[in-house]
Amino acid sequence: MEIMSAAAGQRLFDTARLVNSHYRSLPDESPANHPRPMCSLLTILGGLAAHAGGAKVMTGAIRVTFWGALAMAITAGVGWLFGTVA
Repeated sequence: MEIMSAAAGQRLFDTARLVNSHYRSLPDESPANHPRPMCSLLTILGGLAAHAGGAKVMTGAIRVTFWGALAMAITAGVGWLFGTVA
Protein backbone atom coordinates (compact mmCIF):
# COMPACT_ATOMS: atom_id res chain seq x y z
CA MET A 1 0.00 0.00 0.00
CA GLU A 2 1.37 3.37 -1.03
CA ILE A 3 1.05 6.15 1.55
CA MET A 4 1.63 9.02 -0.89
CA SER A 5 2.19 9.03 -4.61
CA ALA A 6 5.61 10.11 -5.82
CA ALA A 7 4.08 13.09 -7.65
CA ALA A 8 2.26 14.31 -4.52
CA GLY A 9 5.42 13.93 -2.47
CA GLN A 10 7.43 15.86 -5.05
CA ARG A 11 4.82 18.68 -5.12
CA LEU A 12 4.92 18.88 -1.33
CA PHE A 13 8.73 18.97 -1.33
CA ASP A 14 8.80 21.67 -4.03
CA THR A 15 6.27 23.79 -2.11
CA ALA A 16 8.25 23.54 1.13
CA ARG A 17 11.48 24.40 -0.70
CA LEU A 18 9.86 27.43 -2.34
CA VAL A 19 8.43 28.73 0.94
CA ASN A 20 11.71 28.17 2.77
CA SER A 21 13.73 30.02 0.13
CA HIS A 22 11.24 32.90 0.19
CA TYR A 23 11.46 33.32 3.96
CA ARG A 24 15.25 33.04 3.96
CA SER A 25 15.46 35.95 1.51
CA LEU A 26 13.66 38.33 3.88
CA PRO A 27 15.63 40.70 6.13
CA ASP A 28 15.93 39.83 9.82
CA GLU A 29 13.61 42.62 10.95
CA SER A 30 10.89 41.64 8.50
CA PRO A 31 7.41 41.12 9.99
CA ALA A 32 7.59 37.58 8.58
CA ASN A 33 10.23 36.75 11.20
CA HIS A 34 7.77 37.10 14.06
CA PRO A 35 5.53 34.37 15.50
CA ARG A 36 2.15 35.39 14.07
CA PRO A 37 3.11 35.18 10.36
CA MET A 38 5.04 31.98 11.04
CA CYS A 39 1.96 30.40 12.65
CA SER A 40 -0.06 31.42 9.59
CA LEU A 41 2.56 29.79 7.39
CA LEU A 42 2.44 26.64 9.52
CA THR A 43 -1.34 26.54 9.13
CA ILE A 44 -1.08 26.79 5.33
CA LEU A 45 1.68 24.18 5.10
CA GLY A 46 -0.18 21.83 7.45
CA GLY A 47 -3.29 22.09 5.28
CA LEU A 48 -1.27 21.51 2.11
CA ALA A 49 0.47 18.50 3.61
CA ALA A 50 -2.84 17.02 4.77
CA HIS A 51 -4.39 17.57 1.35
CA ALA A 52 -1.40 16.01 -0.41
CA GLY A 53 -1.59 13.02 1.92
CA GLY A 54 -5.35 12.59 1.56
CA ALA A 55 -6.12 13.47 5.20
CA LYS A 56 -8.58 16.01 6.58
CA VAL A 57 -7.19 19.45 5.77
CA MET A 58 -8.47 21.17 8.93
CA THR A 59 -7.08 18.47 11.21
CA GLY A 60 -3.67 18.64 9.55
CA ALA A 61 -3.58 22.43 9.66
CA ILE A 62 -4.51 22.53 13.35
CA ARG A 63 -2.04 19.80 14.27
CA VAL A 64 0.91 21.39 12.48
CA THR A 65 0.06 24.85 13.82
CA PHE A 66 -0.25 23.65 17.41
CA TRP A 67 2.93 21.60 17.49
CA GLY A 68 4.87 24.19 15.50
CA ALA A 69 3.81 27.00 17.86
CA LEU A 70 4.69 24.83 20.85
CA ALA A 71 8.13 24.13 19.37
CA MET A 72 8.70 27.85 18.77
CA ALA A 73 7.63 28.66 22.34
CA ILE A 74 9.97 26.03 23.80
CA THR A 75 12.82 27.30 21.61
CA ALA A 76 12.18 30.88 22.74
CA GLY A 77 12.08 29.72 26.36
CA VAL A 78 15.41 27.95 26.07
CA GLY A 79 16.87 31.01 24.33
CA TRP A 80 15.60 33.21 27.15
CA LEU A 81 16.96 30.80 29.73
CA PHE A 82 20.46 30.97 28.23
CA GLY A 83 20.25 34.70 27.48
CA THR A 84 20.50 34.41 23.71
CA VAL A 85 17.20 36.10 22.84
CA ALA A 86 17.60 39.75 21.85
